[in-house]
Formats: sequence, structure tokens, C-alpha cells
Amino acid sequence: MARELFEQGRHYVVEEGKVVIVDESTGRKMPMRSWNGGLHQMIEIKENLELSGLKETQARMSFQRFFRLYRNFSGMTGTGKEAAAEFWTIYGAAVVCIPNHRKSKRKISHLKTFTSKESKRRAIVKEVVRMHAKGRPILIGTKDIDESEILGKSIENEGLHCRIINAVRSEEEAAIIADAGKFGAITVATNMAGRGTDIKIPDSVKKLGGLHVIATECNPSSRIDRQLFGRSARQGDPGSVSHYASFEDDVLRRNLPNTMVTLFKHMGPLSALSVKWAQQRAGRKAYKSRLSVQRTDTWLEDSLGFSDGGV
Repeated sequence: MARELFEQGRHYVVEEGKVVIVDESTGRKMPMRSWNGGLHQMIEIKENLELSGLKETQARMSFQRFFRLYRNFSGMTGTGKEAAAEFWTIYGAAVVCIPNHRKSKRKISHLKTFTSKESKRRAIVKEVVRMHAKGRPILIGTKDIDESEILGKSIENEGLHCRIINAVRSEEEAAIIADAGKFGAITVATNMAGRGTDIKIPDSVKKLGGLHVIATECNPSSRIDRQLFGRSARQGDPGSVSHYASFEDDVLRRNLPNTMVTLFKHMGPLSALSVKWAQQRAGRKAYKSRLSVQRTDTWLEDSLGFSDGGV
């Protein structure tokens, strides 16, 4: 499993002779965490590193149970409405929709699908060149470190300068984000949806159409896609989004049977339906998994709980 399913640059990075886990949701490093059951050590062997000691788990708790320990908790998200039923089922928390402070001017183009990652990547680079010629700042969201590096190199091969944010290049993140909305800026970032930072754009950029976001791959959840889209056109500013997918992307490979892939490949513009179908299937799997965790928590509480009464 360590050799075939865990990839350097996606699930972990190697720093100073140590394996550092990368959070796939945020693209950030988690240096204080390690895999259990000997998996961490197997990856160290795979990377020809010195073996670390095994860590024994004394106790464990799911995120769902942890958050339910709080008497009161709340949060804000721009994509919570469609998950309202799950928030109520798992946390007993209602979702309240608050209207936008200013009307959104975000323009989202139709999803573009390609048969391979390479053909998709060439189309993305062409769009970057076209948008950069207009002077508009561009934010490109990728799912993993390797793809951010490949795209960054492809863009620089066109004679353009871009800055990259990922788990390997996280030291200058704040400075890069501060400049990402400036005239002609090109920024490539892994999992920008989890970085929660506003990209400010000057008036000169607003006149050009604002920040342009390019999503290079669809996530298993369409909510995460829209979180990336939300980096542009904030607070009534202008902005636009284009998003891409290929039949070699993880969400399609893992959630579409081969017969469905073959069918959708030849459907032209309608092939975008394959992504929606795959995301819905992935979403159902994830939801069932979270419900299973909740049922296990409830069973443990009922089975292992101690009575406060006297003997």
C-alpha cells in the first residue's frame, strides 16, 4: 500500500530526511502527525530514509465526536446550504443563509473536458497566455504539488513568470497572496479553497475584469470547487472562473466505470455530465462514510459509557 497508493508530492513530502504528511484538503504540511500501523515506517523504507520509532495510539476520537463535545459551536461558509441536512443530522446544527452584502459579478464559464491530462494542460496554458496578454491577474488551482510544479514550468516555458504556493513552497505564502491580485500576476496554488485568504485587486485591475480563476481539476465535492471559484469576484468586484477536467483525473477514474468513461468521451459538450455524475457518486460515498463514523461513535458511547450512580 505504501508503495502503490501513497505518492510523494500528493500525500507527503520529504524534508530533512523525514516524511511529512500533506493534508490533501488544504495542501498544507502536518509535521507533527504520522500514519499508524507501521505505514509511516513503510513509506520511510520506500524513500530510503532512517526509520522512526513506532507510535502507540492511546486514544482516538473522530472529528464529528470532537465537535459535538462543545455546548455551542458555529462557523461560516459560502457553500453550506447544500450540506444543511448533513449539518443537522450529524451535529444538530441548523444552517442560516445570509444574503450577499453586494451582488456577485462572478462569471463562470462552462466546464471544459479533455481525454487526457496533457491535452487539458495545454489548453490551460493557452488560456493563461491569453488572459495574461490582457493584464488580468490569474489564480490557478491544482490538487497536488506535482501538478502545480508541472503547470508552473509549462507557463514559464511560454516566457511568463508565475509564483507557486504548495506544501514545499509555503514560506512565502502570505507575500505571494498579497501580490496575486496585481496587474499581470500569475499564481499557481494547491488547494486554494482551504487557504481562506482574500486576494485584493486594485481599481486598474477591476477595469480589466478582475481576478481570473482557473480550476485545473474537479474535486470529489462540487462544494470544494465552488470554494476555489469564490476566490474571485469578492465583495461585488468583477471576476471570472473557468474550470477543466480530464478523463484521467482522480474523481472520474475512481467513480466512473470504464464503460461509462468510453460513453462520455464521445458525447462532446455533454461529456461534462460525467463530472457531475462522478461527483455525486463520490459525495454519496463520503456521506455514507461520515454517517458510519457517527454510528460507531454512538455505539461506543452507549457500550463503554460509565454510570454516574453509586454502586
